[in-house]
Amino acid sequence: MKKIIILSAALLFAGFAQAQTPKFGIKAGLNIAKFAGDPDPNSEFNTGLAAGVYTNVPLSSGFSFEPSLEYSQKGAEFTTALNNELKTKITYLDLPIMFKYNVTPNFGLLAGPQVSFFLSQESKFVNGKSSTTFEGNNDSYRKSLAGGKLGLSYNFGAVMANASYATDLQNLYTDASGNRDFKNQVINVGLAFGFK
Repeated sequence: MKKIIILSAALLFAGFAQAQTPKFGIKAGLNIAKFAGDPDPNSEFNTGLAAGVYTNVPLSSGFSFEPSLEYSQKGAEFTTALNNELKTKITYLDLPIMFKYNVTPNFGLLAGPQVSFFLSQESKFVNGKSSTTFEGNNDSYRKSLAGGKLGLSYNFGAVMANASYATDLQNLYTDASGNRDFKNQVINVGLAFGFK
């Protein structure tokens, strides 16, 4: 994990030495996540936190490179046949490698690949007014996932409002977990603060 974090940080701040006016900042927001896949998991949206750091490296007029490193809570909710709830929360370290096009000086579109590194997971079973929290078998989850991400942003001076959609391209479970082929799908809304 230490080597992964060092490599991620190196990629995150790549280009600083060559770029004339790189910017960096912090971001935080809300994840609205669920599972999709085959067979259909019939999952409902689960909310979680997302926070991290980013850098924006200008490439040419209107285009820039904007990678980030984010702590990201994903997962899903399920309703059982007896109307009980099962809430699964999976935490990742996300590394989106985004490219940004500024349609106007304030409005931008982003797209790029994303790699997610598994950190932890827990589930909560809610039965009426009582609930039980437990941790499952972490070995049943892939330790890294490839995916893609699309987003948009709007600048209000140093503050930027952003929204994005991300999906995995791989099964979040290992091959040893049966025939489930589930993928994280995440809508994120949040704010970022850029430093000059």
